[in-house]
Amino acid sequence: MEVGQNSTLSYALSASNLTGDLTVSTGGAFSVSTSQTTGFGGSLTLSPDGGGSVAATTIYVRFSPTAEQSYNEDIIHTSAGATDQSIAVSGTGVQNSSSSITFSSTTSTYSENDDLTLACTSELGDQYKLADWLQIESYYQQNGSLLTFFDDVDLNESEGKSMLVQRNGNRWYTSDRHYLIARHDGNRPSGFFAHDNINNYELSLGSWYGLNYRVLCYTDEANNPPTTGGEPITVNYVEGWNLISIPEEMSGQKMSDYFSQTISTDVFEFSGNYNPVTSPTNGKAYWVKLNSNETVEFNGNLLGNLTLDLAKGWNLVGTIADTLNISTDIQDPGSIIENNIIWKVTFNSSSGEYEMVEASQMLPGYGYFIKATASGTVTLSKQ
Repeated sequence: MEVGQNSTLSYALSASNLTGDLTVSTGGAFSVSTSQTTGFGGSLTLSPDGGGSVAATTIYVRFSPTAEQSYNEDIIHTSAGATDQSIAVSGTGVQNSSSSITFSSTTSTYSENDDLTLACTSELGDQYKLADWLQIESYYQQNGSLLTFFDDVDLNESEGKSMLVQRNGNRWYTSDRHYLIARHDGNRPSGFFAHDNINNYELSLGSWYGLNYRVLCYTDEANNPPTTGGEPITVNYVEGWNLISIPEEMSGQKMSDYFSQTISTDVFEFSGNYNPVTSPTNGKAYWVKLNSNETVEFNGNLLGNLTLDLAKGWNLVGTIADTLNISTDIQDPGSIIENNIIWKVTFNSSSGEYEMVEASQMLPGYGYFIKATASGTVTLSKQ
């Protein structure tokens, strides 16, 4: 859904054997009402009849994204003495102008279980991400040509007519059916179940099992990391383990390019688990083991701001080339940073262990942990 617009869906709600009012509540970019057009808010209350029942009532749920990010919330139903019941809702805000969006595709095919955003960045560059069906719809609605789109992403007979995508921020239709787009040129096969389509099935959205296709990717020119063009900065690192991020624009460098004399073979990123890596990317931080103290000068295109893609749960993130104040320099439109706390790691010499403590600043060249209550984006920018 385009930022600044809204869409509304509904479901039927009924209850029995209640001893008190039934409250329906949600948050974030979602609101609820018993009217399709008015009265939307964060909660509503239904009162049972004398027998403790609430007759079947249509609940309308409105999604109104305020930023380009994914939103994940719950609609919670509560009543005194009853067990709470929840419905998960999600949506993705996309740019309300397609002019800055550029689509491309991987040349290799990938399994549906692969990291598809990593596939995009590995083949096309750090600025590319997994594309969303809503972005294609927005592109077409603003007079974008599907034939041009097909040419840009090589969606043709010789390259194959299907690609892996996500829809509304979700990759999976069910737990084992991944979303894909397919070029049908108005002739959808009878066995193809389409969740949606553009221009009478010129392009279709479907889902299936065990997919292995190329990946549709995009870059948003408006949100590529700007650079400061300022003076080089120096960062001091210590012998042993360091949490390191690169505060300059990346173009395929390896971590050893920055620490060629002292780096050990151990470089790890965190994505639910720790995994070894060789090539760092902007916006991420890495555990790096150094053989001695080293001062590193970053003198490339220094990052002036950065948008971080956060997964629900713990994230290990990098930062920009400025010292950031936690309370003023982090834009979190979806309020997804748990308790608005950024965590840094320190070494306790008494216990000989690493500890996480609340950070008051984010310093360039270092890494930090963020715990997100939902997937989405936050922006780092010196105010």
